[in-house]
Amino acid sequence: MKAYFILFSCVCISCATVRNEPLPNTEIWIAKFNERTLEVTDVQQITQHEGYDNQPCFSNDSKYLLYSSDQEGDGSPDVMRYDLASGTMTRITASPASEFSPTPTVNGRFTAIYVGKPAADGNAYTESQQLWEYDSKGKGLGPIIPATRIGYHTWLDASHVAVFVVGSEDGATPHRLVVYNTVDSSKIEIASKVGRCIKRAPNGLLTYVDKSDSTALKIIATAGDSQSVDTLVTLPKGTEDFCWMYEGTIFTFANGTLYGCATYNKPRTWRPYVSPYVKGTVSRLVMSPDSRYFAWVVKRSSE
Repeated sequence: MKAYFILFSCVCISCATVRNEPLPNTEIWIAKFNERTLEVTDVQQITQHEGYDNQPCFSNDSKYLLYSSDQEGDGSPDVMRYDLASGTMTRITASPASEFSPTPTVNGRFTAIYVGKPAADGNAYTESQQLWEYDSKGKGLGPIIPATRIGYHTWLDASHVAVFVVGSEDGATPHRLVVYNTVDSSKIEIASKVGRCIKRAPNGLLTYVDKSDSTALKIIATAGDSQSVDTLVTLPKGTEDFCWMYEGTIFTFANGTLYGCATYNKPRTWRPYVSPYVKGTVSRLVMSPDSRYFAWVVKRSSE
């Protein structure tokens, strides 16, 4: 596959995890980022909802944030929209199914992981777990590729999407990373034993976390096949999520500290930043396309 022709101004991580146990109690926080001073300021918790608020993703124009939220408390999340300028929340979907990892595309549309009812044997990863497209009003338009058991996704260009295919719960079949062509449904197997965080880098490459060595999780870059791979950097201990800044810096939140690694410098090393204090475990770090905002998820600590 040739290098991707980029049509989207930003593609962010898409994460959808479906469990047999209750969804975790999580909240979403945002903060401003000053590219010149490298300061993180104006930290605020934008969700005040008891229960599940997770998997944020910025719009391509950096004006709003989509996220998955269990508004009814029934374990069936819907898609919510947060307007950065006004601070207003809008519910986008209200379906009997579950929608995880909403990802803005173009013309107000978005994609998300659609999850129907679990199978009779209790397996949460069913044939109904697919990548769907939704219109600007939240109406489901159906699956866009034939694949099932999809847990996470990220767009590489207008017709190529990378998906995390969930393996077996006993671990006998590992999780896989696959790139699909949405025009003809062809696919390329990229890797197995991968992490949930998959992203398009600023240079158009697909980046993901290699978990083949559980003691050293590595961020890998590829042009879209299993052969052209490059190890960018090893993640700090205590994290498996990362995000990109447009100029080539990777950020991650590990053990309460924000770190950055400029991939255009060698050796590639992690630099700690002054980090906002947030009580709880941080995950799902994302950055807006204009690099003015961070958003992340905090799992509430037991009181």
